[in-house]
Amino acid sequence: MMRFNSPSDLFIRISLILNLFSVFCICDEICKQPDWVNFTKVIFMNESYRYSHHYYYSQTINLKQPHPFVNGSFKIFEEDKPIKPEFPLKYFESQVSKFEFLSIGYLDIYKNDKIIGQISNNLGRLLSGQLLNEKNTPIVTNLLYPNGKISIYYENILSEINERGTVCGIHGSFQCETGDTEHEIAVPAEWIKNGTLVEYEVIGAICPIHHSSEACLN
Repeated sequence: MMRFNSPSDLFIRISLILNLFSVFCICDEICKQPDWVNFTKVIFMNESYRYSHHYYYSQTINLKQPHPFVNGSFKIFEEDKPIKPEFPLKYFESQVSKFEFLSIGYLDIYKNDKIIGQISNNLGRLLSGQLLNEKNTPIVTNLLYPNGKISIYYENILSEINERGTVCGIHGSFQCETGDTEHEIAVPAEWIKNGTLVEYEVIGAICPIHHSSEACLN
């Protein structure tokens, strides 16, 4: 497990969690169904919970959650650094060969030497130009599982997040015959609070048997 200390007043924790189960979609259905690029279907939402479907992943947001259990410790890195996964791992449809942590709050994800996606933890204007102590510094913990699940946990969020300049969530890049296709599943800024837990779980395995985004993601 790795803990990254960012010089931009933001702690990013990245953890790879071993899991015995794995379900993956082996196709690039988003190339055949371009309307999935911007598809979002909110299934249920109340004041503290939001569940939605997107291409390949569902997104669950829970407020006021305890820190996810992590069996291990974190390492601290204070500079941009490439990292190789310790076990087979997929992101969207692609096998991950390495990560590259950027101190500005991004985790680039690679297949060989090509970026296939990114996990963004950029809290925008919440970050000041002054170094804060660890007690008050925003902390974002990213947990990645071999079955495709991704968790993002926010703590020490002491002020309201401004949507402008905030880019949080996961992003995928796909090579299609017509060119590169991008897909983002963002965390709405108004849901980013102290104790927010965001979980992305694979639903892509059901896509090949349908012919529309509505059918696939219902």
